[in-house]
Amino acid sequence: MEDFEVELGDESEELQTQPIDLSSINSKSLYIPTVMHGHQPFVGQEFDSLDNVHYFYNNYARQEGFSVRIGGSHKKDNVIVRKEYMCSKEGEKIVRNSKQPKRRRGLTREGCNAKLAVVKSGAKFRVTVFIEPHNHSFSTPGKVQLLPSHRHVSLAQRSLAQTMSDANIPTCQQMSVLEL
Repeated sequence: MEDFEVELGDESEELQTQPIDLSSINSKSLYIPTVMHGHQPFVGQEFDSLDNVHYFYNNYARQEGFSVRIGGSHKKDNVIVRKEYMCSKEGEKIVRNSKQPKRRRGLTREGCNAKLAVVKSGAKFRVTVFIEPHNHSFSTPGKVQLLPSHRHVSLAQRSLAQTMSDANIPTCQQMSVLEL
Protein backbone atom coordinates (compact mmCIF):
# COMPACT_ATOMS: atom_id res chain seq x y z
CA MET A 1 0.00 0.00 0.00
CA GLU A 2 1.04 3.50 -0.73
CA ASP A 3 1.75 6.02 2.04
CA PHE A 4 0.34 9.50 1.82
CA GLU A 5 0.36 12.64 3.91
CA VAL A 6 -2.72 14.27 5.34
CA GLU A 7 -2.60 17.86 6.53
CA LEU A 8 -5.00 18.65 9.31
CA GLY A 9 -5.28 22.27 8.25
CA ASP A 10 -4.68 25.49 10.08
CA GLU A 11 -7.38 26.39 12.58
CA SER A 12 -6.78 30.08 11.98
CA GLU A 13 -7.80 29.77 8.33
CA GLU A 14 -11.39 30.66 7.64
CA LEU A 15 -13.23 28.11 5.52
CA GLN A 16 -16.20 29.07 3.42
CA THR A 17 -18.70 26.36 4.17
CA GLN A 18 -22.44 26.23 4.42
CA PRO A 19 -24.19 24.84 7.49
CA ILE A 20 -26.00 21.56 6.94
CA ASP A 21 -29.56 21.21 8.18
CA LEU A 22 -29.97 17.65 9.46
CA SER A 23 -33.71 18.20 9.96
CA SER A 24 -34.13 17.88 6.19
CA ILE A 25 -33.10 14.23 6.38
CA ASN A 26 -36.34 12.28 6.39
CA SER A 27 -35.46 9.31 8.50
CA LYS A 28 -36.82 7.75 11.64
CA SER A 29 -33.34 7.02 12.95
CA LEU A 30 -29.86 8.19 12.04
CA TYR A 31 -26.79 6.00 12.23
CA ILE A 32 -23.61 7.89 13.04
CA PRO A 33 -20.27 6.13 12.59
CA THR A 34 -17.95 5.89 15.58
CA VAL A 35 -14.30 5.75 14.60
CA MET A 36 -11.13 6.77 16.38
CA HIS A 37 -10.09 10.41 16.11
CA GLY A 38 -7.70 10.83 13.19
CA HIS A 39 -9.43 8.19 11.07
CA GLN A 40 -12.49 10.32 10.43
CA PRO A 41 -12.73 13.02 7.74
CA PHE A 42 -13.45 16.61 8.76
CA VAL A 43 -14.07 19.91 7.02
CA GLY A 44 -10.74 21.59 6.29
CA GLN A 45 -8.74 18.37 5.98
CA GLU A 46 -6.30 18.44 3.06
CA PHE A 47 -5.05 15.72 0.72
CA ASP A 48 -2.34 15.67 -1.94
CA SER A 49 -4.47 13.96 -4.60
CA LEU A 50 -7.93 12.61 -5.38
CA ASP A 51 -6.56 9.07 -5.07
CA ASN A 52 -5.60 9.84 -1.47
CA VAL A 53 -9.08 11.25 -0.78
CA HIS A 54 -10.72 8.12 -2.20
CA TYR A 55 -8.36 5.79 -0.30
CA PHE A 56 -8.94 7.63 3.00
CA TYR A 57 -12.75 7.82 2.68
CA ASN A 58 -13.01 4.21 1.48
CA ASN A 59 -10.96 3.02 4.49
CA TYR A 60 -13.19 5.08 6.78
CA ALA A 61 -16.23 3.46 5.15
CA ARG A 62 -14.74 -0.02 5.55
CA GLN A 63 -14.18 0.56 9.28
CA GLU A 64 -17.78 1.69 9.69
CA GLY A 65 -19.49 -0.85 7.45
CA PHE A 66 -20.74 1.10 4.45
CA SER A 67 -19.73 1.33 0.82
CA VAL A 68 -18.54 4.42 -1.09
CA ARG A 69 -19.74 5.53 -4.49
CA ILE A 70 -17.97 8.19 -6.53
CA GLY A 71 -20.31 11.08 -7.25
CA GLY A 72 -20.08 13.96 -9.65
CA SER A 73 -17.12 16.17 -10.37
CA HIS A 74 -16.60 19.64 -11.77
CA LYS A 75 -13.78 20.57 -14.12
CA LYS A 76 -12.17 23.87 -14.98
CA ASP A 77 -9.75 23.95 -17.91
CA ASN A 78 -9.99 20.13 -18.07
CA VAL A 79 -8.75 19.79 -14.45
CA ILE A 80 -10.99 18.43 -11.70
CA VAL A 81 -11.66 21.19 -9.17
CA ARG A 82 -14.48 19.52 -7.18
CA LYS A 83 -15.29 15.88 -6.52
CA GLU A 84 -17.92 14.14 -4.40
CA TYR A 85 -17.85 10.76 -2.70
CA MET A 86 -21.04 9.44 -1.20
CA CYS A 87 -22.61 6.47 0.50
CA SER A 88 -23.56 3.84 -2.07
CA LYS A 89 -27.14 3.98 -0.73
CA GLU A 90 -27.48 7.67 -1.67
CA GLY A 91 -30.43 8.67 -3.83
CA GLU A 92 -33.54 6.84 -4.89
CA LYS A 93 -34.09 4.06 -7.41
CA ILE A 94 -34.73 5.32 -10.93
CA VAL A 95 -37.90 3.76 -12.35
CA ARG A 96 -37.90 3.62 -16.14
CA ASN A 97 -40.99 2.90 -18.19
CA SER A 98 -40.19 -0.07 -20.37
CA LYS A 99 -42.39 -2.51 -22.25
CA GLN A 100 -40.10 -5.45 -21.58
CA PRO A 101 -40.27 -6.94 -18.09
CA LYS A 102 -37.06 -6.43 -16.14
CA ARG A 103 -35.47 -8.81 -13.71
CA ARG A 104 -36.39 -7.96 -10.13
CA ARG A 105 -33.44 -6.97 -8.01
CA GLY A 106 -33.01 -5.93 -4.41
CA LEU A 107 -33.15 -2.29 -3.46
CA THR A 108 -29.72 -0.69 -3.23
CA ARG A 109 -30.72 2.96 -2.78
CA GLU A 110 -32.25 4.24 0.44
CA GLY A 111 -31.92 8.02 0.15
CA CYS A 112 -28.85 8.27 2.39
CA ASN A 113 -27.37 11.79 2.57
CA ALA A 114 -23.89 10.89 3.85
CA LYS A 115 -21.16 12.32 1.63
CA LEU A 116 -17.75 13.93 1.38
CA ALA A 117 -16.91 16.72 -1.07
CA VAL A 118 -13.46 18.11 -1.83
CA VAL A 119 -12.39 21.23 -3.71
CA LYS A 120 -8.99 21.87 -5.26
CA SER A 121 -7.20 24.50 -3.22
CA GLY A 122 -3.82 25.28 -4.77
CA ALA A 123 -2.04 21.97 -5.26
CA LYS A 124 -4.12 20.15 -2.64
CA PHE A 125 -7.71 19.00 -2.24
CA ARG A 126 -9.60 20.35 0.78
CA VAL A 127 -12.69 18.78 2.35
CA THR A 128 -15.52 21.32 2.18
CA VAL A 129 -18.54 19.12 2.93
CA PHE A 130 -18.71 16.14 5.26
CA ILE A 131 -22.16 14.79 6.12
CA GLU A 132 -21.74 11.95 8.57
CA PRO A 133 -25.17 10.52 9.54
CA HIS A 134 -26.64 7.62 7.55
CA ASN A 135 -30.31 6.61 7.45
CA HIS A 136 -29.56 2.88 7.30
CA SER A 137 -27.73 0.38 9.45
CA PHE A 138 -24.14 -0.62 8.73
CA SER A 139 -22.79 -3.98 7.60
CA THR A 140 -21.15 -6.26 10.11
CA PRO A 141 -17.33 -6.52 10.10
CA GLY A 142 -17.59 -10.07 8.73
CA LYS A 143 -19.58 -8.95 5.69
CA VAL A 144 -18.02 -5.57 4.92
CA GLN A 145 -15.66 -7.07 2.32
CA LEU A 146 -18.74 -8.02 0.25
CA LEU A 147 -19.81 -4.39 -0.24
CA PRO A 148 -19.17 -2.98 -3.74
CA SER A 149 -16.34 -0.56 -2.91
CA HIS A 150 -14.50 -3.17 -0.82
CA ARG A 151 -14.62 -6.12 -3.25
CA HIS A 152 -10.99 -6.34 -4.19
CA VAL A 153 -9.06 -9.44 -5.14
CA SER A 154 -5.30 -8.97 -5.21
CA LEU A 155 -3.17 -10.02 -8.17
CA ALA A 156 -1.70 -12.87 -6.09
CA GLN A 157 -5.19 -14.13 -5.23
CA ARG A 158 -6.24 -13.93 -8.88
CA SER A 159 -3.24 -15.90 -10.08
CA LEU A 160 -3.75 -18.51 -7.35
CA ALA A 161 -7.43 -18.83 -8.34
CA GLN A 162 -6.44 -19.20 -12.00
CA THR A 163 -3.91 -21.91 -11.10
CA MET A 164 -6.53 -23.78 -9.06
CA SER A 165 -9.04 -23.36 -11.88
CA ASP A 166 -6.54 -24.81 -14.36
CA ALA A 167 -6.15 -27.78 -11.97
CA ASN A 168 -9.97 -28.28 -12.06
CA ILE A 169 -10.47 -27.39 -8.39
CA PRO A 170 -14.13 -26.42 -7.82
CA THR A 171 -14.91 -22.76 -7.15
CA CYS A 172 -16.29 -23.43 -3.66
CA GLN A 173 -12.99 -25.05 -2.63
CA GLN A 174 -11.05 -22.17 -4.20
CA MET A 175 -13.07 -19.69 -2.15
CA SER A 176 -12.43 -21.59 1.08
CA VAL A 177 -8.68 -21.62 0.35
CA LEU A 178 -8.69 -17.89 -0.42
CA GLU A 179 -10.98 -17.22 2.60
CA LEU A 180 -13.07 -14.67 0.70
